[in-house]
Amino acid sequence: MTGNATIFNITTKTAILLAILAISPTAAQGQAFLPPENKSRFLPAPSNAPNQEIVPSAEQTEEEQAVSPEGAGSTSLTSPSVPALNIVPAPNRPPLPEPPPVKLPAIAGQNPVPPLSWRVKAANLGKANSLDGNKATAILLMRSAEAIKQPLQRQLCQIENSRLETSPGGGQILLNLGEEKGIIIIKPKVLAQSLNACEIRAQIEPRNKILTLDFIQKFLESFKRTVESPPDSTTSI
Repeated sequence: MTGNATIFNITTKTAILLAILAISPTAAQGQAFLPPENKSRFLPAPSNAPNQEIVPSAEQTEEEQAVSPEGAGSTSLTSPSVPALNIVPAPNRPPLPEPPPVKLPAIAGQNPVPPLSWRVKAANLGKANSLDGNKATAILLMRSAEAIKQPLQRQLCQIENSRLETSPGGGQILLNLGEEKGIIIIKPKVLAQSLNACEIRAQIEPRNKILTLDFIQKFLESFKRTVESPPDSTTSI
């Protein structure tokens, strides 16, 4: 009875070994169809040994020397001694010369005064052949223009709250009466009966309330009587 049991155990072990040998090639072929996570279970474990340096054989070295002749070197792309681009440096240029000093032409006499707006109006008033009766008036005096400049300015200054602005020659006068303005000019005039004559022209702003055209006409008539009247004479006995 014991002998039969021993024979049965040997037979069973032999059958198991034969089954393992028969299944091993089939299992190796089936690993190709396994997913990566399952295939790693059948791969060998990685070795912790250091990486071994691969040394080229003597035959390979001789072949490389035969292909690459002695003295012919290859330039590495990462070599710091070779520039990345073939750039030709610009030649050194001489410095630019300093520009010559610029001298403005000298202006004879005094610097010209920029024309003011009221002086432009005064010039146009003197050039006009006819005057607008709604805002301008004129009066003729038998006196020279130079003789009445100072008396006219003194008479205008006697007007209450008046302020004057004159041109350099004194022939154009801007009369400021508060916020209202008027322009007065002295224009020399040559007459057959008198060589010493002048014309006084005055122009006011139409919106004026105090310095009106009637006001300026009365002023010029009063000034004419003052200038042309003979001086007082006393008779001595």
